[in-house]
Amino acid sequence: MKPNLSTRRTNRGNNMKNKTVHNIRQSSIKMDNPKPNLFTKSENLRIRKATKKDYKKIAEIYKLCFTKEEYGEVWTQNMTLKKIIILSKYCDIFVVVADNETIGFAAINPNKWYIGRFADIEEIGIHPKHQDKGYGKQLLKFIENYYKKKNYSYLIFTVNKTAKAYKKYKQMKYSEDKNGALFMRQLK
Repeated sequence: MKPNLSTRRTNRGNNMKNKTVHNIRQSSIKMDNPKPNLFTKSENLRIRKATKKDYKKIAEIYKLCFTKEEYGEVWTQNMTLKKIIILSKYCDIFVVVADNETIGFAAINPNKWYIGRFADIEEIGIHPKHQDKGYGKQLLKFIENYYKKKNYSYLIFTVNKTAKAYKKYKQMKYSEDKNGALFMRQLK
């Protein structure tokens, strides 16, 4: 049974985003290697928990991913680094490493709604030169399995409908929450 979820908005300018919900207990995605620090797209690709040493690279990727026309924002390295440090206080942050280079990240809030039931992807990004190669999909599979093992029921996140990732989430069988609504008022 799907819970009644409200739609949320993240800080992406004036663009509206829909909350996407995925029941991870009923997910049929399997990983070849279920260990939390490894997965198998290639021998040289792995996902691990981020350390403070990773924050600068994560901030760089964040800036490249989210300073785009569809988001209507301009991020600086300093702003993104501050954001990553804030996220690290309440999120699990993972990095995607390919051939010893950090190429992506995800920040997941495991305590946003009902603790132990919802894992909310606050932010997720793959370096633009590594997009459209399946790394984001692998990262999502990893996140699903990681929280499924911790007995979470749902993986939730927001996405801008104009972002190219929106179609990819639909292809991966993520569903939009039909019960929620996003309310917004611009503050002047």
